[in-house]
Amino acid sequence: MYNYVNLIGVVKSVQEQFIVNSKTVHVILSIARPFKNLEGGNEADDIDVVFYDYLADIAEEDVKVGKTICIKGRLVQSNYPSLCQVIGERIMYISGGAIHEIDS
Repeated sequence: MYNYVNLIGVVKSVQEQFIVNSKTVHVILSIARPFKNLEGGNEADDIDVVFYDYLADIAEEDVKVGKTICIKGRLVQSNYPSLCQVIGERIMYISGGAIHEIDS
């Protein structure tokens, strides 16, 4: 079985964090829902994506708030039983029809 997700959305925030012997960067990705709510407005889901080591450095330097990016990653169970977290394994920048890809 495979465990992977592809997410395309707009970067809402980028936060650097350090854990023991490793650097992490949390990117909050805002993903618009494809339908309108009862009031006629659009809603979005905010997904926390975590990058480690090399990709954390890339994400910290290149991922900017407001950019549209695609992330390939995998779901992992978080410390809370009902929550999952996305671990990013690839970043793809989407701009003007061109896609620029970075792997871990």
